[in-house]
Amino acid sequence: MIRPSRRRFLSVLALAAPLAAGCASVSDEPPVGVLLSDIAPGQGGGVGDAPLLLVVRLENASPEPITIEGGSYRIRLNGTDIGRGLSNETLPLDRLSTATVTVPVHLSTVRLLGSLYRILNSSQVSYQLDATLYVQRGSRSRKYRVSREGALDLNEVQQILKGLGGPPAGTP
Repeated sequence: MIRPSRRRFLSVLALAAPLAAGCASVSDEPPVGVLLSDIAPGQGGGVGDAPLLLVVRLENASPEPITIEGGSYRIRLNGTDIGRGLSNETLPLDRLSTATVTVPVHLSTVRLLGSLYRILNSSQVSYQLDATLYVQRGSRSRKYRVSREGALDLNEVQQILKGLGGPPAGTP
């Protein structure tokens, strides 16, 4: 015979087990990631802004196909927000695959010049790409915020560029 307190404990455990398993299978982790793939000059612009094209690689880390229905992108250099861009391009992504989207970004020339001054006086440049993506998964649409950051050591870049210049003088 099971005591009443033990029976209550087993009843609560039996009710909680499916809920715990259900919570474990639902994840709020975005199924998509972003990576800054390339930067190119854009066309147009004016006194206060400079056009730039960001090529952004979107990664579907989900075992299900998704569709990117557009996004908002923000780029920062050394912590300074220098530009924003929008894309309304619909981009289907197969399961566990990647694709690129070109995003026109308008940089604030004032912020960019201030950031460049700080970059030239430091030995490292860091970037952060923040994106708000509108993703359709099956019949559900959701908004995900994703971010990617990185850093570039300017001293290493300088050494690499020197190495690409050819052999040292006096070498046959």
